[in-house]
Formats: sequence, C-alpha cells, structure tokens
Amino acid sequence: MNPHNLTGKGIWIWKIFQCENGNADAIVARALAARFTHAIVKICDGDDAYNLWKDGNQWRDYTLDLIPKLSNAGISVWGWNYIYGDPPPRDAGKPNYWVLEAQANVKRINQLRPLGLRGFVIDAEREYETIPDRWNKAAAYVKVLRDNLPDLPIALASWKQPTLHGGFPWAQFRARIDLDLPQVYWIQAHNPVAQVNRSFQEFSAMQPPLPYVAAGPTFFEHNWRPTPQELTDFLTKCAALGLPAANFWAWDHLGLRGGEPYNPAHLNFTAEWDAVANFNWPGSQPAPAPQPPADILAQYFAALNTRNPDTTAALYNANAGHVTAQATTIGQPGIRAVFAALFVRLPNAVFTMTGSNSLGTIRTFTWTAASPGGSVTNGSDTIGLVNGRIQYHHTSYTIT
Repeated sequence: MNPHNLTGKGIWIWKIFQCENGNADAIVARALAARFTHAIVKICDGDDAYNLWKDGNQWRDYTLDLIPKLSNAGISVWGWNYIYGDPPPRDAGKPNYWVLEAQANVKRINQLRPLGLRGFVIDAEREYETIPDRWNKAAAYVKVLRDNLPDLPIALASWKQPTLHGGFPWAQFRARIDLDLPQVYWIQAHNPVAQVNRSFQEFSAMQPPLPYVAAGPTFFEHNWRPTPQELTDFLTKCAALGLPAANFWAWDHLGLRGGEPYNPAHLNFTAEWDAVANFNWPGSQPAPAPQPPADILAQYFAALNTRNPDTTAALYNANAGHVTAQATTIGQPGIRAVFAALFVRLPNAVFTMTGSNSLGTIRTFTWTAASPGGSVTNGSDTIGLVNGRIQYHHTSYTIT
C-alpha cells in the first residue's frame, strides 16, 4: 500500500453537476491550471452509489466520465463516502446497515478502479459519536473494506481534534486504514495556522502512527468564509510541517464565479480559488500532459476481466444496442443484464482479445474466454462508437 500517492495540492468534489456545470473536460482543464495533483470525488452515500443524477429522462453517473478523464490527465483520483453506521431515515429498517455500507462501498470501488480510482476516504462524523455499539460497528465496517480491498489506500476524514471527541471509535477505524485526513476547518474563526498545529500535534500522539494530511475549508457557512490569505497560510503551514499533501473541501463552493444556475446566492470565490491555484506546493512540477485514454477495446477487456456488469455496461451509451443471434437488447440496464448473465455462465472467466481491426469509429475483434464453467474459442464481435462509447455491439460466440 502506498498512501503517499496522495501528494501535493488537492480538492474534494461533492456534487459533480455543481462543479463547472458537470462538464468533465472543464473540470480537468481548471484542475490542471490550478496544479491540483489529486481529487477526492464522492462516489457513495451510506449504502448507495453517489453522483448519479437525472439528465433529461435518463439517470447519468457522472463519475464514469470524470474519473477516467482526471486520471488520464495525471491527477490521482480517490473516492469518498459519508457513512452512518445505523440506517438514515431513507433506509430505515435495514439490518446490519454498517455491513451493507461496507459491501456497497466495495462494489462501487471495484466498479471504478478500472477507470482510474486509486484510493478511498471514509467520512465518519456525528453518527459515530452517538449510535449504539459504534466501536464494534466501526471495526466491522473497516474489516469488510480491508478484507476485500487489501491493496487499496484508505483514509479516515473526521474530526480535527481527537481529544475533543473521546466517544468516537478512533482505534477501531485507524487499525485498518493508511492515512489520517482530518477536516481542519476554522469556521467562525480566522486562525488556520493554530488549527493545523493543534490537529497535527494531536494526531502525532496517536497510535499507530499514520501519515497525516489536512483538509481545509473553502466553503460559505453561517455567513463565514475563509479569506484568500488564510488559505495561503493554511497551505504554507502544511508544507512547513512536511505533510505529503493538503486539500480543500470543496470545489462545489471554491469553483463558483457568481453566475452558475446552481448558485442562487451568487457566491463568487474567484479570489479564494486564485489563492489556492497560485500556491506553489514544494517540489510540485508542472501538470503532466494529458495521456490519451486507452482504446475502447482495452477498456472493454479490462472491464470484462473485472467480471462486474456495472463496469462493463458503463462503456455503453445510454441508448446503445447489443445484438446476438438470439436477441437484440437496447439500453444500458438491459446490456448490464446481458453481461450479468454471461458472468454467471462463465464464473471467474479470463477474457482475452486475440485479434482486432479498426476503421474510424468501427472496431472488429476476436476473443476467447476460459472459465471453470466453460470456454469460448470463437468469439467474433463488431462495435460502433459514438462520442467514445459503444453505441452498437454485435457479438457471436459459442460456450463449450
């Protein structure tokens, strides 16, 4: 595990559609201009996937577009989830909710790792100071994460001063994570240096010793916001302490210029953005040139070999068509079901491309699959692309 792949200046993202109007290319361009080295994107809430929003009549998962584009641009992408332990009102009655959260988080992480997700942040706050048996629930939650994701860096984002939160299950969470990432906010105050100092000292005294990264505030709350100078002072102190990274919650406010349709108060954080963007993190290099995304066939076989129908279906446009000799299926949900059935018929299969040709937006390829449940030696497919995703897919194969 390498928790230090969280380095330099970073930014949290809550609701993707409230960042640059949800335009992934605009987010990447502005992030590179600000020399952000990492982004922490919300991918779950409780036991639900997050950043799925209605786009017209279709549900759109904004993470599927943003994460690979950030990753291809050289920005390290982590996901985060707000956990509850016990079910929130929307999930009232669900048993063993802390386990359901962990299982859902593992599923979502495995869906997004082939797209470039490199780490995960647990956001645990007030619920884990009040729910019954929270120590055992915290231990069970992180055990499921770590047992299923042994090589994934995991951070805990919670209170900045552990001594003021003695009822929080620090030991249980920290036993299986790699990085402390406390929320060092100075709401209603203007003393970022003192706040970082105290937080760093408290975490340095905890066992086991873990790398420490501070998350600062770039939001408007109760008529308070940090000044541009305070953000510079925060970063300067983090760098002086030798921290591997520092980041800010969240783009949703920091990126505002005043005229966005989701900004009814017309907040303008341009000065605060510039303060963060203009800060030179020690040792930082100019943003790397964006790497071209992997060809769709490489993405397709990587997705097949996750044996995750969500990951595979994410490569298709919402109204794509999938054609076999037996049936024509239209739309992502149906295509997901096609792959779910295939993965049941070929459990633990290894899919291999054996040949391919490209002509414009058309790809033809041959493939094999080997599984304890059967094999394919004669796979022959054609796909057509629209906007970089699969719009048409004809496939022919025999399972023996």
